[in-house]
Amino acid sequence: MRRTSLLLALLLAGCGKGTVPVDHTSASIDPGPDPGKPPRTLSMVWLHHSTGDSILQGGLLDALKGNAVAFHDINYKQAVVDGYVIGDHTDPPDFPKTFNEPKHLSVVKSWGLPAGKQHDIIMFKSCFPASNIKDDAMLEDYKKWYQSLLPTFKAHPDILFIAMSTPPLTRWETKPDRAARARTWSRWITTEYAKDVRNVKVFDLFDALAIREGKDNASTLAPQFATARGDSHPSREGAQAVTRMFIPWFNRAVRAAGLLDPKGTPASAPASAPTATPSKPAGAALLVGAPSVGALPADPPLLPASTADLMKQAQEAYVAGNFRRAIELCQEVLKLEPGHKQALMILGASACRLKDTTLAKWAYDRLPPGKMRESLAQICARVGVELK
Repeated sequence: MRRTSLLLALLLAGCGKGTVPVDHTSASIDPGPDPGKPPRTLSMVWLHHSTGDSILQGGLLDALKGNAVAFHDINYKQAVVDGYVIGDHTDPPDFPKTFNEPKHLSVVKSWGLPAGKQHDIIMFKSCFPASNIKDDAMLEDYKKWYQSLLPTFKAHPDILFIAMSTPPLTRWETKPDRAARARTWSRWITTEYAKDVRNVKVFDLFDALAIREGKDNASTLAPQFATARGDSHPSREGAQAVTRMFIPWFNRAVRAAGLLDPKGTPASAPASAPTATPSKPAGAALLVGAPSVGALPADPPLLPASTADLMKQAQEAYVAGNFRRAIELCQEVLKLEPGHKQALMILGASACRLKDTTLAKWAYDRLPPGKMRESLAQICARVGVELK
């Protein structure tokens, strides 16, 4: 009933203030599989301002509480350290000082908790003015500031750091070139920024709220997701759109980051395969010059019938361009036969088509050196995903 109500809210969003078709928004994007809420309560602190407030009040806070998350946040005027107000500083140039200075990070890690405790998750974002990226030099500064955070994050492998792309502006509050740069920033931070850092994940807040590429007014805030024409704070409908995408993503992220691994599990060795992250729909056509799935080297004979049937379905799904379904089927095969090479190959190729670098590398690392491993690297390289 709740899912039906949410879908109706998305379909009917924005009455009275202008809308765009549903297929121009994230409402038409599959949020991906949801492995379920964490089996234990996780403590989270979120550094944010008013956009975060709108999203929390519009549904995310209740969803987090129902998803085994003990939620805390740092907002305006909060967390003062020697005159530096952490809660007042959420713009991209502020984050190096907040996270890279130990005395500031120490406060964030334990905010709202008893002495000696720290959060499992630290999440942070900037508000929509940060999407007003005026030129390419400003975009490069963003990258520099965020890259400076990675050494600190890597030094705290027991904490999952969740960054977010910046929320979009309405078309009345930005310009086409600036909106396009905000989209470029969103794409970079979600696909390139921390792709090899296990305890850093990035949620695409921009994509959850923006009009999709190739549509009129692309990369601006969808009208039904805005509070008003001249107010880029998310509406309740916008908050619900974010929540719909975030919760399944979050449940995958905590597992991919190893946050739920038993104590003693090395951070570099995931206990199980991560699941695919939500992304823009991929085209169905096979890569030109790439080996077809049907031409992959055969596995040894005498496979269990259930495994053979699953593999056949996975191949058919891949050829049809249903990459998410192919991943799900391959994961089922790997539960039965953890080292099944053809399942790893199809899973990795499908993940690359969905731009899920984490999952693709997981599959690549488990293939033995040889033809299949090299073929997977070549397939992924053709769609801009580097595995080596």
